[in-house]
Amino acid sequence: MKTWGLEVLNRLRGARQIQAHDAQYPRVREGAERRQLVIGVDFGTAYTKVVIADNRRARAIPFRDASYGGNPYLLPSVVSIDANGVASLGKAADGTSVSDIKLRILDGDTSDQVINAAVSFLALVVRAARHQFMVAHRDEYRHCHLEWQVNVGLPAEHCRNNELTGFYQRLACAAWNAGVMPGPISIAAVKDCYLRDTGSLRNDAIAVIPEFAAQICGYVRSPMRQYGPHLLIDVGGGTLDVAVFNVYRDAEDDDLFPVFACSVTSRGVLPLHRYRLGKLPNEKSDSGQRRYAEKSTYAAGASYFSVSEDELKRVDKSFKDLVYGQILDVLERGRRDKYPRLYHQSIRVFLCGGGAHVELYSALVDALIRDAHPCHLELVHLPRPDRFEAKGLGDGAYDRLSVAFGLSFDPYDIGTVRLPDEIDDGEAPANIESRPCPACDGTGGSRGNDCNRCGGSGWSR
Repeated sequence: MKTWGLEVLNRLRGARQIQAHDAQYPRVREGAERRQLVIGVDFGTAYTKVVIADNRRARAIPFRDASYGGNPYLLPSVVSIDANGVASLGKAADGTSVSDIKLRILDGDTSDQVINAAVSFLALVVRAARHQFMVAHRDEYRHCHLEWQVNVGLPAEHCRNNELTGFYQRLACAAWNAGVMPGPISIAAVKDCYLRDTGSLRNDAIAVIPEFAAQICGYVRSPMRQYGPHLLIDVGGGTLDVAVFNVYRDAEDDDLFPVFACSVTSRGVLPLHRYRLGKLPNEKSDSGQRRYAEKSTYAAGASYFSVSEDELKRVDKSFKDLVYGQILDVLERGRRDKYPRLYHQSIRVFLCGGGAHVELYSALVDALIRDAHPCHLELVHLPRPDRFEAKGLGDGAYDRLSVAFGLSFDPYDIGTVRLPDEIDDGEAPANIESRPCPACDGTGGSRGNDCNRCGGSGWSR
């Protein structure tokens, strides 16, 4: 018979006292130390990720049985409602499942079905993440009064829409209120929480943050950070998010991200799969699309559809041209409308998201970099921050949680995004003005890409 130590037994007893809906530990004394905990919710079109952080550590939250495949930190963005109106994560055999929730919101759908699904899903996500965190780290926080902050990401292009931002914030607030109520999360409770403006969390403790600012949060706090233009290409399950922007600090040492141009389209991995389904003769159903989305190479895709790789590439050409055109359009609009000297500088490129390793996207970006068209691009990888903890997650998979990590910062520490209509033409900090590269006298090298210092652009900072 196994003998349990008194300390272990006490810990287990204490953990069982924490209920799923609890936002505070039992019996916290009045006047206890106050600790801020930030829940960063990357509410994705295909998968949702959560990181909870204090001012020292940021911990990714695994969803175990509800997660996808071999990655416990990826939660399918699906909610099911049973005949009694009770919500649960994922698809349920005896309930009605709702997916593509985020896409429907971004498309302007504010129907009761979407509101109920979004609030139910977010309530279940935040409740599960908070409960798991409180149980796992009880010894560290059980004597503290917890001050919760919830940050939810929204594509940068949509953040200028005050109505949508307010709607997102209201969904998140209702989700928190539903999640701290005892018992299962029901549609009746969700409706009541959405209609009420007040709850257990103050309104300013719910923030909607531009996703790309959160995504590069780890980078701008790392030794890799450089001033100047950057290009973000985020390949998600449903969307392709492209933005060209500057990174610098103002006179008050605050991070600023002026966005010269940005674009969000439905050209992520799942739309690619649906495009292929419509073009290739097959007996596959759309039900396996999420598992298929993990097949990143042309060889795997060709095998799936029982065609040659050349045939798959031929079929993909129209879709690939749209992706290629979207990236070039963002660069050109950024140069033409806001930053005329954009092509005179080397631009750092981040290729991120769950679809970053899908060969169609990675090969396209490789070709852009190799051809130096229309400007010199330098591919860099998001560094995994030292304070980020995710047991079992390889460094190469960090970018899938990079948005959630950035969202786990205090909103005032993430940096300020300035969208194209909010910035001056050609806005750039004085200390990164371009000048001819001294190593090649501004020629870029004999063949346009030979100079190691400027990378062939002919300009340096």
